[in-house]
Amino acid sequence: MDRRHVREWLVLLLLLALLGSAVAYWLGRAHSANRERERNQLQNQARVVEENLVRQLQGANSALTGVRYDLFYADGDATETNLQRRLQVLTDAMPGVRAMIVLNKDGLVVGANRKDLLGKDFHTRTYFALPQAQPDYAALYVSPPFLSVLNAYVVALSKAFTDDQGRFAGVVFASLDPDYFDIVMRSVIYAPDMAVSIAHGDGKEFLVAPPDNSPRERDLNVAGSLFRQHVDSGQASSDLIGPSQRYKDERMVAMRNILPPELRMNKPLTVSVSRNLAAIDAPWRTDALASAGVFGLLCAGACVALGYVHNRRRALQQAHKTAQQALQETMRRFEFGLKGADLGLWDLDIASDTLTINERQWQMLGYAPEATPLKSAFWQSLIHPQDAPAVHAAFLAHAKGQAAGYKLEHRMLHKEGHWIWVLSHAMVIERDAAGRATRILGTHLDITERMQFQAELQKANTQLAQLSITDGLTGVGNRRYFDQCLQSEWARSARQKQPLALLMIDIDHFKLYNDHYGHPGGDACLQAVARILTACLCRPGELLMRYGG
Repeated sequence: MDRRHVREWLVLLLLLALLGSAVAYWLGRAHSANRERERNQLQNQARVVEENLVRQLQGANSALTGVRYDLFYADGDATETNLQRRLQVLTDAMPGVRAMIVLNKDGLVVGANRKDLLGKDFHTRTYFALPQAQPDYAALYVSPPFLSVLNAYVVALSKAFTDDQGRFAGVVFASLDPDYFDIVMRSVIYAPDMAVSIAHGDGKEFLVAPPDNSPRERDLNVAGSLFRQHVDSGQASSDLIGPSQRYKDERMVAMRNILPPELRMNKPLTVSVSRNLAAIDAPWRTDALASAGVFGLLCAGACVALGYVHNRRRALQQAHKTAQQALQETMRRFEFGLKGADLGLWDLDIASDTLTINERQWQMLGYAPEATPLKSAFWQSLIHPQDAPAVHAAFLAHAKGQAAGYKLEHRMLHKEGHWIWVLSHAMVIERDAAGRATRILGTHLDITERMQFQAELQKANTQLAQLSITDGLTGVGNRRYFDQCLQSEWARSARQKQPLALLMIDIDHFKLYNDHYGHPGGDACLQAVARILTACLCRPGELLMRYGG
């Protein structure tokens, strides 16, 4: 009998070793999957910033090209008279642009959206010196970040222009507004340990969100840095893990180069979105500890069970007593394992229509624990009316054997009157001779915070999309919204063979009015006209947009 016991212990140890290897493999896969999900999420957030920044770069490039065209073809007097207003209108129309300035061949300001900049000498600035030294009239020059004369830390986009003899005649440039891009960068932050930054292709940082006390003009392009690794990879996007010089921690970083081919940029801008690696791994570590605890309980239970079997062979009566104690201990440890995983447990006996739930499930719903079993009708009354059909359908599909398992996210009514979100898993554990389900065991995980965060993120994205088609001064649609609506309305009119009316409304003597009362008076005038015209819209198909100056 001793030899038999030894063989049984060896088999048990082998099985536990195999099971431990399986648990370790599963935890390794879960760790990789957790990091992969985070990499994808960081790349998605970086892509949101990239898409917004590309739209601003495209708009600025179009505006600079238009001004350059006017400078080449318009006569001198007309250009000097209207240039400042032209630049002011373009600046107002683009929320991501702070200033637009025209420099002559000597680097002197001959046109700007601000009068106090006229006559200033910027010939030493990179955005002028580089196009002057290496003129490429198709290129969009992107300067490193610098502190402007208006005491703002900006990046300048510049294009060179020529005279009628084809010689270098100067530069027109636009400076990007850091306040606008700070809002965009903050909108993609979904965790307190996140950081978002935009840097010049040479390595100088332009913006960081949330801001810290690090000095401006920080150079990221140093040996061993994550930025240098991204540059050396030669890829447009990178997923990196390494030490952060700024935050003095280990971080996961998603980097994307902004370099649209149609813009012919001489240098890219690089978007970086990162998170603290320890914070990313924290949920996995919690699950790993819970799994290790359950596995340890399983090992202990198995050993106790085998010892029980051996003792039973020696004394049947003593073995029966030991078995009862082992069963109680296993159940207690199983409940402890559920608590460690923060899961609510429910057990439905279909034959008697009774439902038994554990203490965590009572707490999740806001009730004091009760020992009395529940009826299924009370449980069903807690499910949100909009979710009830899906819950019922999924439950029946699994109970009838049409689905291998039951997994669903739905809302339940808290005792205090609000709704909570739960992730519900369930499985039939008993069936009768006819194959009908008689007992179903399931768990609930509270996912309310995650669902609320997803809803807030969707709301922020919707608000950002609305801002992109709204004129900031008048509150009506902007030029971009006009282009979209004209295209769709034209197509609809063609399909329905119906006429399409378009009114281009100009304000008489607005320049004189603006010159006399100043820009605040002119802005108020534009806002009043927008309100009057908005009041004239009667039917859904009538739209009002601000086209330009």
